[in-house]
Amino acid sequence: MIKNLLIVLAFIFTVFLAGEVTLRCINYSLPADILINYESEQFKNYSLNPSSGDINSAYNAKIQYHFYYPHLRDTSINKDAKHILVLGDEFTFGWALPWDETYIHYFQIESDKKFGKNYYQFLNAATPNWGATDELAYLEQFGSYISPEYVLIFINTNDIGKSLWKNMDATKLPEKSIILINKRPTRMLFLSIIYNNFLYHHSRLLHFLHDHASHFYNHYYVNNKIKIANSSELNFEDNVALDYAEQLFIKINNWCQAHHAKLIIVTTGFNAFYPEIHDPTKIFLQNADAFFRTQHIPYYDLADNFKKIGGNEELQMYASIYPNSTGAITIGKFAWPWLAANLELSNSRTTMTEMMQH
Repeated sequence: MIKNLLIVLAFIFTVFLAGEVTLRCINYSLPADILINYESEQFKNYSLNPSSGDINSAYNAKIQYHFYYPHLRDTSINKDAKHILVLGDEFTFGWALPWDETYIHYFQIESDKKFGKNYYQFLNAATPNWGATDELAYLEQFGSYISPEYVLIFINTNDIGKSLWKNMDATKLPEKSIILINKRPTRMLFLSIIYNNFLYHHSRLLHFLHDHASHFYNHYYVNNKIKIANSSELNFEDNVALDYAEQLFIKINNWCQAHHAKLIIVTTGFNAFYPEIHDPTKIFLQNADAFFRTQHIPYYDLADNFKKIGGNEELQMYASIYPNSTGAITIGKFAWPWLAANLELSNSRTTMTEMMQH
């Protein structure tokens, strides 16, 4: 019996070792959410990009992410430019895309054409797995250093749900107003053992298996093409999720006003493809236009643009939720005319104020 067990264990170890060596030989890298994930001392459950160095993409080792202080992708701060700080999740980060295929790069190119080279500089602080709470935390910790003229936030399909997941213990919600259906002690202990250990954080093979298994978990398909990240496993009261989300954006806007920055909000447009699910971000976006109007925050929902093209174009990478280069540039092309008009309007008002002061 013991001999058979040892044979099985030796076989498993051999297979594991062979898989690990093979993936390392083909340079299959650890995903960014492990390589770049660490906690700030001031904010818990708060992930940051590195502040320097290069990391290969987990999906394509030929793609490198370059990082600069404070935790910016591919862009070091130009002190002579007016800064537009961009916040969001992996869509805005440009997961598995080279810099010149992200919509942030598209904005920079179009901005240089319209306003002059480096008049505005788009600084990409977006980080995989971020939600609205992370964006607020980043502003509070690093916003003053950047001193942005604008804070541009891209809301994706799961931002409020992720924020609720990360901050259940910290949020002052009415008792039992939100129930984490799968937060069962045994299951949570099992997941903690799997994910919070040295082996998982350093094994290419375990991440390879996890990445491919996750493609089939918790993603909704539309027309057999579009896949939507969501938090439909949350059981919540609509008014609680709405109030929670609104308070987050009020805090973000308060920071912007206190630091003389203009907050601008855009959706990724993939909310056009929500299926019939009960999701906190979906509920918030259904009410977002009226809310942002009352707060005098410029807001543009790209969903109508995406509804027109439907699922007729390949917008996502194979077997994933992330935009491919077509999806990313489509977001950029849909958002830029509205964004440029807001920058131009704000620019005109600044010029008029300066003329009046002189």
